[in-house]
Amino acid sequence: MNHCYRLVWNDQSQGRVPAPECARGKGRASGSAGKPHLTPLALLLAGALGNPAFAAPPAANALPTGGQVVAGQASVAQSGNAMTVTQGSDKAILNWQTFDIGSQASVRFIQPSTGSVTLNRVLSGEASQIYGKLGANGHVFLVNPAGVVFGAGSKVDVGGLVASTMDITNEDFLAGRLDFRRNGASGGISNQGEITAGDGGLLALLAPTVRNEGIISARLGKVALAAGDRVTLQAGVNGLLQVALEPSTVKTLVENRQLIVADGGQVIMTSKAADALAAGVVSNRGTVRARSLQEKEGRILLLADMAHGEVEHAGVLDASAPDGGNGGFVETSAARVSLIAGRRVTTLAVNG
Repeated sequence: MNHCYRLVWNDQSQGRVPAPECARGKGRASGSAGKPHLTPLALLLAGALGNPAFAAPPAANALPTGGQVVAGQASVAQSGNAMTVTQGSDKAILNWQTFDIGSQASVRFIQPSTGSVTLNRVLSGEASQIYGKLGANGHVFLVNPAGVVFGAGSKVDVGGLVASTMDITNEDFLAGRLDFRRNGASGGISNQGEITAGDGGLLALLAPTVRNEGIISARLGKVALAAGDRVTLQAGVNGLLQVALEPSTVKTLVENRQLIVADGGQVIMTSKAADALAAGVVSNRGTVRARSLQEKEGRILLLADMAHGEVEHAGVLDASAPDGGNGGFVETSAARVSLIAGRRVTTLAVNG
């Protein structure tokens, strides 16, 4: 078997080492790599973007309002603080005036199969606030240009989820093309709860500002946190997720401060900027884990553009194989890669 290699920068050896050609390589770590603080670019973006601005949490029994079926077959029923959306077709589109779930409320999608998808588009101009329970046996798309927050204590248990401030056309959705465009939207996505996908499911958070301060889990699945003016998701070689970006014309931040897990799967955190003024940061200050599972190696990619972007790593990137098999793959690529003291990267296999 032929193998193609290229030289990439290695932090431990402080030199160039061979790596698979599919690895795009990273720049040298900045001179401030050992200092326990954000680099100037990251500080600039954190100050400029801040946390997504959301109103006070909704009423404890709050539920989505104004649901209208636009395409496909679906019905909405409410009993007290519980709402059920029963879907009769593999794909359905619903427009909502608001899509909030209070801390004591729940919304459940009952779909024909685990491969079924519901597109929920919010029209009110106010951010969606999920503080209760959201469930589905299939996939749920929630599109709100004003933003989406999954509050502390919220629980999302679905086959798969796409939460986006970027819109997708009805035609693209029904045709299975996952092509999202920002169209001037400035809302952010924030998670402080627990988001869980079924085995092999997709969890994607798409916005100019994406922050995870909770738990995101997709066993044998794919997790994508992405920022750009256009984001396209599609299956690539060997079923790996490919995330194509068009450069953002506004500043972007993709950040993990807690835990992302996709054992036997793939985690992508990525951002692309149009120019230096709209530079983007991808930052990990928590744990990203994609350990090998069931003979499937995990992959972790932290990618910003090679002209203006910055990747900052101050936490843990774990693509190890503690239960046997080969270790996985980790890549950090950007114009500037900042490695903060105390960070850890491992692809260690139990057998060496």
